[in-house]
Amino acid sequence: MQAANAQGAMKPKTASSAAKKRPAYAQEPLETWTDELGPGYKGHACIPIAKRLHSLKVDKDAFETTAAHADRMDALGKEKIVGSTLIGDTFGFVDAYRSFSEDYDADRGTLHVRGIWGAKMQRIGDAFFVAELLDSTQLSTRSYTAANAYGRTAQVTSTTARGCGLLFTNIPLKLLQPNIRQLDVSLELSPEQARLAIYNIQIMFVGKLAPPYLSGYFDFTRPTIKDPREKNWEGDNLTIELQQVWLFNRKTGRVYKKIDI
Repeated sequence: MQAANAQGAMKPKTASSAAKKRPAYAQEPLETWTDELGPGYKGHACIPIAKRLHSLKVDKDAFETTAAHADRMDALGKEKIVGSTLIGDTFGFVDAYRSFSEDYDADRGTLHVRGIWGAKMQRIGDAFFVAELLDSTQLSTRSYTAANAYGRTAQVTSTTARGCGLLFTNIPLKLLQPNIRQLDVSLELSPEQARLAIYNIQIMFVGKLAPPYLSGYFDFTRPTIKDPREKNWEGDNLTIELQQVWLFNRKTGRVYKKIDI
């Protein structure tokens, strides 16, 4: 029998004692066969994985031979990156900030989703690749006065941020296929299903970590007189071989579409 408190009332169970709290981000490999991710699914987190890869020193040391580095990378196959997920397992990264145009045609029973992904460009050495920014944390802000070539001035707000993104090693810009980043799909949904889906569609990038595993993330936006905002990002890219792009419901976790790359 449950003990009473000082006033004689029964002490209620707390939510934490009644049920085990689910991790905010995925700790296990993505099950690529599933069509149900579970309510509130957020995928794997970029920043903790980048920190783990830094701790494993995946970069080639200046005093390390190419063969020795390759052997060390092979040995990493048994290393856990996050939770029970190994470096060679399949990961799923959700872009929580990417939005799409969504229109439902009740007569045809289709939800039309349009948009674009992979809008960033990042580099490894001299080669550029399609990339996606997942996380951005503001570090500092300052203001200064700037002038254009015609002498017009504006007060610029400059922000420095740390980013964490994905660089797709199998989508180099020089071999970029037309419309590969263009999303234009029709989902067959009943009106009841569409009510649950519309404006809750999220995109997930599915793939495996690929050498060099980490690269630097660098990006910036230039201020103008009309929009005097400046932003500079530095951080990490996880380098992955993109296998599929999934569209799913961020609330229910239902997977609507899997697009092969």
